[in-house]
Amino acid sequence: MRIAIVIPFYNEESFLKDCIHSFLQQTRVPDQIVLVDDSSTDDSSKIAQALADEYEFISYLKHESEAERVPGSKVIRAFNYGLQQCKAADFIGKFDADLILPHNYFETLIEAFSANPKLGICSGLLFVQNDKEWTYENIADHNHVRGPVKFYSKACFEAIGGLYEELGWDSIDTLLANCQGFETSTLKNMQVKHLRPTSKAYHSKSEYHFKRGMSYYKMGYDFTLSFLSILKQFFKTKDIGSATQQLRGFLKAKTSRAIVPFVSPAEGRCIRKMRYQKIREKIF
Repeated sequence: MRIAIVIPFYNEESFLKDCIHSFLQQTRVPDQIVLVDDSSTDDSSKIAQALADEYEFISYLKHESEAERVPGSKVIRAFNYGLQQCKAADFIGKFDADLILPHNYFETLIEAFSANPKLGICSGLLFVQNDKEWTYENIADHNHVRGPVKFYSKACFEAIGGLYEELGWDSIDTLLANCQGFETSTLKNMQVKHLRPTSKAYHSKSEYHFKRGMSYYKMGYDFTLSFLSILKQFFKTKDIGSATQQLRGFLKAKTSRAIVPFVSPAEGRCIRKMRYQKIREKIF
């Protein structure tokens, strides 16, 4: 079974070398690793190029985009650019460049896929360092496969049409996978060290929250689902400003003829049905 990994990165000079070494020290080393420099302004490119020069199965690509850290479409454009250079593979991974993987990470993932033919997306859990302890990065449900550690079967990746260059891509892929009959899973015993916790820089920008609200509409949510998602985040952050911006974004997208969902009507119906089912399960 062949594994192809694409790692987009932007200004990761502090973490990139250690990250890749954790890939190289696996009990099951990936067959191909594509490092995509997404317009870094530090020495990340030199580190990536040196790794590509040293290891035949590692390649380095330069991708031109805005020189800043932006969530959503930017990173997936870089990922898709790198994906074009990948050879045929049974498993496709999209990873961030600030991770340290357990030494048996890919071996364990492949065992999970072999044990469950319906499994489409799988990962470990992300942990961040607080003082001297590593604790779960509690910004998502334990069962959600996070964006920095996505690992897909080829069949699932093709069934969902790849990754969308949109904010919210790391939720829409799991929803579409479920709609196509695939299961998603996190392995609770696989603790991945996240060296740089998820950036809060753009989370403080009203533009980010406005676009987040628009993304709910684009991924097929109706008003009720969007409002519940916004309310859930508000209870976590107690930030009324971000909640207001998200609501404005959803309403703007819903009332604009120029903005259409990037899922089909059938996919939208399936997504809404699944989300309501999960809500009922949590309540009852």
